[in-house]
Amino acid sequence: MSSTKRKAVTDDRPQKRVKAGKPEADSKPHRSSAKPAKENRPPKPELNERRGPVKSVLQQEERNFPRGGASVLTPIETKQIQAQAEKDVLFEQQTGEKPVREEDDDLFDDAAEAPVKQKRKPRKDDDGEKKVAATRIQGLSYKTLVPGSIVLGRVTGVTGKDVAIALANNLTGYVPITAVSERLNKRISELLAEDEQEDDSDDDSDVDLKKLFFEGQWLRAKVTSTGHDSTDQKAKRHIELSVDPVQVNGGLEADSVVTHSMLQASVRSVEDHGVIMDLDLATDSVRGFISKKELGAAYKLEELEEGQVMMCLVTGKGSDGKVLKLSPDAARFSAHIGNKQAPVVTEAPIVDAYLPGTAVEVLVTECSHGGVVGKLMGMLNVTADLVHSGVGEDEDLSAKYKISSKIKARIIWSLPGDDGARKLGVSLLETLTTLPPPPDKLPENANPKLKALATSASQKFPNSATIEDAKVTQVIQDRGIHLALPSLTGQSGATAFAHISQVSDARVESLSSTTGVFKVGSSHKVRVLSFNPIDGLYYVSLKQSILDQAYLRLEDVAVGEVVQ
Repeated sequence: MSSTKRKAVTDDRPQKRVKAGKPEADSKPHRSSAKPAKENRPPKPELNERRGPVKSVLQQEERNFPRGGASVLTPIETKQIQAQAEKDVLFEQQTGEKPVREEDDDLFDDAAEAPVKQKRKPRKDDDGEKKVAATRIQGLSYKTLVPGSIVLGRVTGVTGKDVAIALANNLTGYVPITAVSERLNKRISELLAEDEQEDDSDDDSDVDLKKLFFEGQWLRAKVTSTGHDSTDQKAKRHIELSVDPVQVNGGLEADSVVTHSMLQASVRSVEDHGVIMDLDLATDSVRGFISKKELGAAYKLEELEEGQVMMCLVTGKGSDGKVLKLSPDAARFSAHIGNKQAPVVTEAPIVDAYLPGTAVEVLVTECSHGGVVGKLMGMLNVTADLVHSGVGEDEDLSAKYKISSKIKARIIWSLPGDDGARKLGVSLLETLTTLPPPPDKLPENANPKLKALATSASQKFPNSATIEDAKVTQVIQDRGIHLALPSLTGQSGATAFAHISQVSDARVESLSSTTGVFKVGSSHKVRVLSFNPIDGLYYVSLKQSILDQAYLRLEDVAVGEVVQ
């Protein structure tokens, strides 16, 4: 068949030459080469018409003899193949890899790219699932609170060896005396050296944690361990914390610290006009300074000690950038002052600048039955669980927090993630966005609202107290019940929570708000197990076995009391 094709082409060529030669012979008398060329153009269609039958004969031969050597591809398809081959060669030269192709690929099928797009879509969906998992609403627990986590806490007790700090979601951590600050450790080492020499030392030089901390003080802490109190795995887990600025300030550069953010600082030296503070930032030359007027009612200049730690608000920066102006006055921490100078951080040079204790502006992106999801600077995900969403029993989350609205919140924890990024949790509770000092540390000219918040953040009912008439206000089917405690004289009522495991001695699988013993509106006798100022809740028990116990804690036994 290949010889037949070549023969057909050779038969065609003489005809072209003969046809082209005749006009040239006729045009000799005119002695002009331009005009005959124009005149000879019309016969070309006739040549095309004569070629048609020749091509049809070849096509018929190709159909009848498919094993011949002629190509069945059109000229356009041939050019496309050549172009694709050139691309493959360039790709192999640039990358050193051979282009991967399947044997049955159709180069001319426009839908061939569809499978590639279908492969990419699952990847996008996978990324979307990861984002959903990253913004899953959760609270703190022994499982999620791992070493390296940074949390906001409030001092609830001080002993000679450690400091108890309340954390979110009814957790409590402890700061040993050796995890306060490097300067305090240096003082302790010097005291131990003096004791070895048996020299009489002044009592004022002794380290007393009760002089360095007070109940109701707000601090930022870092989790160093979450082990057990003993070798028994059933024993209560012990959360050990550190409040050392080296640990909790995140190793920030001085340029990354923004005004209205919160920093932990330790006393370096006490001067006549103020206090010089160690910040332990990555920039060693930067120091903090607290003016005597900025100390507030909670601190007195003459009583401050070297190594004492306090969480401070960054009020400004020095002209040379070497000094950060600070204030430990809790009365200035409120994010609801109502003017343009409210200490809220709206933007920062890096996301690491958002540390627990800092008040922020959150863009609401999602509201669900579990809490609120939002973003900082439009890129950093934050969550607030049901407890810290600040929604009462008669309120709807989606109605209170509109999608795309901006709300003020405060970061209360930062957990390390598996991908290296940190997960942030915020609180929308007014007590947390305000951070009031304890009532006895309030300034004399404090406004009534700050006084009311300071009172609500303090414990009214003591632990182990029995309350006769607690009314159920909200039922969470698989978690527990919220109760309203009776108000004391001159004080507003408080809210309590009883976990589903604490409502009865018998096993309870689920709760109902409309039927059963624990429906909304029912009243019960409860006993206070603990109070958490971060959550603003009393944790109580309705178990009869708990109610019948004479003592729940060792502290409940009075000195001189006869016991069995």
